[in-house]
Formats: sequence, C-alpha cells, structure tokens
Amino acid sequence: MRLEPLPFPFGAGPFRGRGIVFKGYFEYVSRAIPDGARRVLATCRDPRVGEFFTQIFLATAYYDLSPLILLARAAARVEGVRVDQLVRQRARTSADSVVRGLYRNLLTAETGAEMAGRLPRVFARYFDPCHAELEAVDDASLRVRFRGLPAPALGWYVWSNEGFVGRALEIAGAAQPRFRWSTPMDDGALQGVTQQSVELEVRWR
Repeated sequence: MRLEPLPFPFGAGPFRGRGIVFKGYFEYVSRAIPDGARRVLATCRDPRVGEFFTQIFLATAYYDLSPLILLARAAARVEGVRVDQLVRQRARTSADSVVRGLYRNLLTAETGAEMAGRLPRVFARYFDPCHAELEAVDDASLRVRFRGLPAPALGWYVWSNEGFVGRALEIAGAAQPRFRWSTPMDDGALQGVTQQSVELEVRWR
C-alpha cells in the first residue's frame, strides 16, 4: 500500500480529512515523543509542514491531507516504527475517543453487528470526497466498499480503517476482528490523481 504526498499545493488538495484527525496527530507528536514537534518537523524537511500546523484546527472542518501524510511518515521515522503501524495505532486511539465522545450518539452500540452497520457513515464524516458503501452486515461480519480513494495515499485509508473499525468493534463486544481487503480497482480520477475502490471484509467472534 502506498502512502505518498498528493501533488497539490498545501491547503489546496481535494482529498481532505476532518480537523479532529489533524489535532490528534499533532498532539501525539508533541506529547508522546520527546522533543517531538521539533524532531518530527525537522525530519519532514519541508518548512510548509510546520507552517501548516500552526493553524487552529476545528474538529469538524476539513483540511488537506498531504501535510498530515508527511507528518505521519516523519513521526514513524522518528519513533523507529513502520508508518502503517503508526497510522493503525493512531486510528485505534481516535476510536476510543470518538466512540465515547464526538460521535457518541451515532456509535452507541450493544453488539458488533450494530456497530458495524454504522461505521460507513463515520468514514463519510472523516474523509472527503471519498465515501463508503455498506454491502452486507450480520452478527459476525461486515462487508463495505470504499470509493474514490487517491491511489498514491491508499495506505492511509486502509490502515486508518483497520485501526478505527477494529477498535470500534471491540468496544461493542466483537472479539478478534480480522480484515481482508480486495485488490484495488481504478475508480476514475480527480484533478489528475487516479482514484481507486477497494472492498473490505471484516469477520469477528
């Protein structure tokens, strides 16, 4: 899975994420890594990243993903972990927060199946203009198709969903969620960037 910056000026890219994600990443970098903000921004080697993260992020507003991708890759290098591990773990932490906070009304669920049926709507609230289509859900499985994902950053969406969906299902009582992704398929283009669709199947006990 690729995780590369998108070819747009910072702040102008069409692929965007909610401010709550940006706030969570920068707070993690600043608090969990010794001298983290300075070290991670220096590792980015692009002064625009530091300038971008001086702004105040509104939790429900949308922001360009490219600076966040650069920040995540740099944070993984500083911590000495794979970037997919970092993205999954940050998504799990986000699930712990929003299931009981920002999206509490939407994500209050007593079973894994009940939670699973609501998760595609959360994806739609996190990322723009990508979307998720619920294909099937039962007591022990979920199948959903993600559409319009930018091919250069496909890994971001895959790893984020594994972390968030897995943790949200666990909170609702599902045990040992297991993920299987289909082969990505081309799904058009947006401003010169190839988009892809991919299907996710999750099973749990």
